Amino acid sequence: CRSRLLQYFKPRRDETKAAMNGQALRSLSSNARTTCSLRGARAVTDSVGVHTRRRNAARSQRKSERGRRTEAKSSGDNHDDVSTTATAESGKPEEEKNTFFEEYKPMLKTASIPPWKAISPGTVLCMEIGDAVSESASSGNPFVKEKTLPRIVSNMKKAAADPRICGLYLKITPLACGYGKICELRRQIEEFRKSGKFTIAYFELGGMKEYLLGSACEELYVPPEAYFSLTGVVIENSFLRGVLEKIGIEPQVQRIGKYKSAGDQLLRKDMSDAQRTVSERLVESIYD
Repeated sequence: CRSRLLQYFKPRRDETKAAMNGQALRSLSSNARTTCSLRGARAVTDSVGVHTRRRNAARSQRKSERGRRTEAKSSGDNHDDVSTTATAESGKPEEEKNTFFEEYKPMLKTASIPPWKAISPGTVLCMEIGDAVSESASSGNPFVKEKTLPRIVSNMKKAAADPRICGLYLKITPLACGYGKICELRRQIEEFRKSGKFTIAYFELGGMKEYLLGSACEELYVPPEAYFSLTGVVIENSFLRGVLEKIGIEPQVQRIGKYKSAGDQLLRKDMSDAQRTVSERLVESIYD
């Protein structure tokens, strides 16, 4: 009987031992994994702490550098002329860098244009200039692109730097702006011509202002049926002394200086020599 019982219970005892040994091994492995995870967490915590300490050290270093710069700036205000000259010389490379960036700024803008908005090589910039050529947009609508003087100047600068633009075509309509804006437009056209690209102007109705603007281009075209009145530069003055005498009014004007001729309109019936000299000089400067 004993031998039979041993034959029956021995395999089950061996299975029980194997199960207990497997459970022990699993518990040991789980403990090992827990220990490893704790070690990993400690390592991560230690690394975070190291990074935090490094970041705090970098912040403190930057603060100290700012403090030294502020002290150097405050102490630099009390330096003599030698230090001022040295500061000015050290600032020259930055000014040259800014000048270089401003020179190539239009080219950088054209290089960043999306492909669907790109233009083909050999394109001509066509612009129509007329009316008052305001210096700022009159309407507050940002979607309406008005023809302002800064916009026209910016387009000419970008077209001069863009290799895809081969020339400039200006259609001039009757102008209502002053000679100052016309001279500014002429200067921009001359700068555009330095790029080696052609410039053409065209108008059908015009006078002295339109011709003055169109003459800045290489070629100027006017159709045979156009109305073109070129009388030259003229300054007109009006004098009211005779009218005031007829209605019994005597003006009293206190004059200071020889060329202060603002009161001559009320005091005189004709132009004085000083006012004639000033008017001739002004006409000559506009004509030149």
